[in-house]
Amino acid sequence: MALASEKSLRWDLSPLYPSVDSPMLADDMQAIADDARTFAERFRGKVAAMRPAELSDALRQLEAFNARMMKIHGFAMLAFSTDTQNARTKDLLDKTRIWGTDLHNQLQFFDLEIKAVPESDFQRLADAPELHDYRYFLLQERKFAPHSLGESEERLMALKSITGDAAWSQLYEEVTSLIRVKVRVDGELEELSLEEARALSTHPDRAQRENARTAVLSAFAERSHLLTFIFNTLYQDHAQDLAIRRYPSAIAPTLLGDDLDEAVIDALMTAVERAYPLAQRYFTLKARALGLSDFASFDTLAPYAQKERHVSFAEGRELVLAAFDGFSPDFARIAGDFFDQRRIDLPPESGKRGGAFCAGLSPELPTYVLLNWTDRLDDVSTLAHELGHGIHFVLAGQAQTPFNFHPITPLAETASTFGEILLTNHLLERESDADVRLQLMANRLEDAIGTIFRQVMYTRWELNAHALRAQGIVSDDAFSELWLDEHRKLYGDAVRMIDVDRWGWSSIPHILLYRFYCYSYAFGQLLVYALYQNYRDQGPDFVPKLLDVLRAGGSAAPQDILAGVGVDIKDPNFWSQGLKLVEDMLVEFEAALAP
Repeated sequence: MALASEKSLRWDLSPLYPSVDSPMLADDMQAIADDARTFAERFRGKVAAMRPAELSDALRQLEAFNARMMKIHGFAMLAFSTDTQNARTKDLLDKTRIWGTDLHNQLQFFDLEIKAVPESDFQRLADAPELHDYRYFLLQERKFAPHSLGESEERLMALKSITGDAAWSQLYEEVTSLIRVKVRVDGELEELSLEEARALSTHPDRAQRENARTAVLSAFAERSHLLTFIFNTLYQDHAQDLAIRRYPSAIAPTLLGDDLDEAVIDALMTAVERAYPLAQRYFTLKARALGLSDFASFDTLAPYAQKERHVSFAEGRELVLAAFDGFSPDFARIAGDFFDQRRIDLPPESGKRGGAFCAGLSPELPTYVLLNWTDRLDDVSTLAHELGHGIHFVLAGQAQTPFNFHPITPLAETASTFGEILLTNHLLERESDADVRLQLMANRLEDAIGTIFRQVMYTRWELNAHALRAQGIVSDDAFSELWLDEHRKLYGDAVRMIDVDRWGWSSIPHILLYRFYCYSYAFGQLLVYALYQNYRDQGPDFVPKLLDVLRAGGSAAPQDILAGVGVDIKDPNFWSQGLKLVEDMLVEFEAALAP
């Protein structure tokens, strides 16, 4: 399979550390540990009696620790993600986890003492002008007070995680990053990485798509014993944490951190699930357009054109930057820095983590993007998505302190999804070929289905899988049946599942590594539909409003941040409005498809 010509574009981590063997790592780890001990000696047992100015000073010191720690943790994680089989990167990741846990345990007292401040005193602190920048952070910390343990118990919980969820998550990444599959491509038998094989999902040849999907999911089926054990272990580990910390449901810790009521997520998921017939209607239409009487899972991303369009990285970069510049020169400038400063890692390689991500570490540190570029049009969308994350991190870093830097999860996909929409509409505006325009409109719909409907389906499977695990060990067949059940609800009679589809659950890292994160994709997509409609209505006047949303990072509740752009996520009609836009896109596509 042809890759982009810029194969040498690997990210430059030297702004963090020169190499995994750099003595600076050990020196910094020791210096931070020494400073943490000094901090603990100075403040232990005194937090409740602090005046606002004293607490503000202590929080700024903690933030400095956080930024210094993130530099080390971030470097270790990034180095490991591109070379998961290297003994040195694995050793560094292991050492930083142990070191980080020790630091966490040394500083845990501060968090616990804040949570133990009497309510009347706490409210006076939270309302003090000296603590204005930390008000939301303090209020969020306080919400976890009912689920916090004593300092000794918290130390044990942190130590448990080293050989618990962190270790099993790393094993999953190591095992799956090594997978290579043999697929016949254009008559030649090739050994491909997972990302290269998955890229064949948009190949014009139907047999090619089926062979690639079968090869990928068969590779996971061959490892089903180990992967099922990992899922069972991590889900049981979570169940134990829930019991110890007295959470009412598996998703409760996530929603508490996201500052959302479970009712909001229930409303989102229920609205989307009721709209599943839209996806079925689209796939029925696509089957007819492609002349397929037996439309299968490997056909869902089939192209309408018989010749697949290949996009070099250079072309993809220019498309994304042009789309961003049409919205805001700031968007284009920030995105351009990622290329100029080599903060992107491009080629798919054995041992490199699959998929794509954007890593925002702290305001003072560079943000990095990992890709697995295979010259597909979908890769351009992924580039726009991850650079959207990057823009979000950069803007938040300009305005926020480390504790308020990371966007709260419900807003984490705002800039990334907005970036994808900017790209799609840019492509549609400049494309005159009717067939290409049809494909772009189809891509827009398939992106909505993948980002809204499939992510809600993943979240529903995850909820059901955790509930099933609470009853005992779950077999691979049981996990698979849950997976097929959710797909049947989404696809109805419009899409035929093939045998290997039953192993799809084991191939989705998010439902294992980032617990209950998937709902945020659907949340973000529907939110961005509302935002983009505001942009169309308001024109350039909307741009600074969106930039303010992104600059806010995680400094306020989602509903408060969004109030400035006229969005009320507690309005029951909000989700339906977004889904109505999906239906409008479907009607537009039907009209374009009609002879």
